[in-house]
Amino acid sequence: MNKITGICLAGIAAALLCGAAAAKEHLNGFMGHYGYFVSYPVALEPAADFKGPVETVDFLPKGVCDNGKQAACANAGWVSLLVMPKWYIAKENGYRSLAPYMAAVLADSKNNGEAPTMTQTHVGKFTAYKIVLKSPKTPFNEMLYLSGEKVYYRFAYVRGTKYINALVKGLQEVQPSDTPPLGWDK
Repeated sequence: MNKITGICLAGIAAALLCGAAAAKEHLNGFMGHYGYFVSYPVALEPAADFKGPVETVDFLPKGVCDNGKQAACANAGWVSLLVMPKWYIAKENGYRSLAPYMAAVLADSKNNGEAPTMTQTHVGKFTAYKIVLKSPKTPFNEMLYLSGEKVYYRFAYVRGTKYINALVKGLQEVQPSDTPPLGWDK
């Protein structure tokens, strides 16, 4: 995965966007293309890329994920974040809100034999759905979908990872946008 440089913030810069607690708790910050900010523990390193208009940010444990073994990396705390514009999900799948989109994600997981369960909740100001896979076909067995102002966020991780709570709590919409980078459709 390609790293997008110049977006990660550390120390004082993270403290300015996250509040003074960021510097005290040894957090860094990542500013995403769609106007969101995620504070994250210094033990992680973000790697970001676009697949069409969908921004992918992998928060990887430093020094663990260099070997290319996804399962080992996931068990060490890798959290994958997808940021998807709401208009794109509506255009591609016809879902204009999170509830029907989540029903389709759940049905798709069942069709893949993954035996999922889903619960609706709230995470801060975000409406959220948590999907737990009992027999995942990926390195991750839990996904947390959040509905932002203009985008959906999907965190994928291994149950019990020590970083998921910090990442979710560190998510802020600073300048919400749903405009993908130039050339995304080529």
